[in-house]
Amino acid sequence: MCNVRILAQLCCGGTIIRGRVHGEQTACCGLQMYNDAEQVCCSGDVVRPRISGDAAANCCDGPDCCVDPETGVATTFNAEEQLCCDGAIHDRKTSNSMCCGTAAFDNGTHVCCADGSVGVGCCGASTVEFGWDCCGGSKAYSMASELCCDEVVRRKVFDVATECCGTAVYNSSSSICCDGAVLCAPAAADEFRC
Repeated sequence: MCNVRILAQLCCGGTIIRGRVHGEQTACCGLQMYNDAEQVCCSGDVVRPRISGDAAANCCDGPDCCVDPETGVATTFNAEEQLCCDGAIHDRKTSNSMCCGTAAFDNGTHVCCADGSVGVGCCGASTVEFGWDCCGGSKAYSMASELCCDEVVRRKVFDVATECCGTAVYNSSSSICCDGAVLCAPAAADEFRC
């Protein structure tokens, strides 16, 4: 035990430590000093930032503890009703709720892409939403106004009659695609062979 005689000293773990660097708020956690107004002592030797007055919330550990990887701040949460997504707590909206980075999403209707974004599908590392598709594995395009022609995105210049012929588009009501070449449609289609 310490025999502290001066107010400027503190006894931490049986050792006298000189200098109350945080004034009246100086406290001990094992052998280290900390600011009791801004930090908490967890398990007798770990100092963490104080995020609430409740020491249990600041010092949580285990499966019901959500730790922010950037700040190290730990928060308790209800794992049956909530998700901890890289330090962010979200309510479970469905039984299919999952994490994608710091976001929560419904795995039954959406996907998590490589860049950590959530959408109805992935195109490369990013998401695509309803009405969009992926061309060539990395180019998102609007299915309402564009086509994917051999991994090249093309505009639907002939509206619903627009079709692909290799990487080109053509008007399927007046032309045909024959071995990758666009030709005028013959008068009698049953007589034509590529």
